[in-house]
Amino acid sequence: MQDDFQIFISYSSKDIDQVLIVKELLDKKGFNCWMAPYSIPPGSDYASEITPAISQSKVMIAFLSTNFQNSIWTRKEVDLALNNKVIIIPWELSQIELSKAYTFLLSNVQRIAAYRDFNNSFNELINLLTKLKNSSDFKINDSVTIDYTEIEELIKKRKFVHAERLILRKISENPEDGYLYLLGLLTQLEIRSIEELDSCDCNYENYDYYLKAIKFLDEETRQKIIILCERNKQNGDF
Repeated sequence: MQDDFQIFISYSSKDIDQVLIVKELLDKKGFNCWMAPYSIPPGSDYASEITPAISQSKVMIAFLSTNFQNSIWTRKEVDLALNNKVIIIPWELSQIELSKAYTFLLSNVQRIAAYRDFNNSFNELINLLTKLKNSSDFKINDSVTIDYTEIEELIKKRKFVHAERLILRKISENPEDGYLYLLGLLTQLEIRSIEELDSCDCNYENYDYYLKAIKFLDEETRQKIIILCERNKQNGDF
């Protein structure tokens, strides 16, 4: 019987030798790992297999490296994992500085610095996976009550850096809250209210927060923000 606790292995093919060491050790520990190309049936299309594999996984291990950050495939995989509320465990193959995109995507996610001490790091990984596997709820809680008041007050006081830190922490708890991304957009634009978006001379589509916001906002709010963006594009030279 196939283990329901599936682990998706996200990695750059340039790091495959290092990744296979961890994957084979996990196999020996009895964990069910999904890793391309080994888990793809012969004759199947790679792209069409990735999406269901991620959505059916409980955990993604992201093998971080410079190669990982430069890969368009790993970025898509991480996005899919977040959208499906798959728990992401970053495993650092080397000491790197995260790009702005990955700093945003992996905000407040504890990373395992495997490059420092492999054995201790692997034990830490096994303990974490075992704890998750034995939990009655593998996935991140779907319903997290969020109080936006503190964030809104920080933004009103123009304490944008502090506000964004709090937003990133809240997003890690509830990655499908569109209003959090909308507040994040305010911090990026350094404006104090949603109403000020109407007079902000910029193209919101250049911001990750905007793209996430319109994905998860309710329909009425989404349309209002899209209209503001279109208006600014028409009025500005973008």
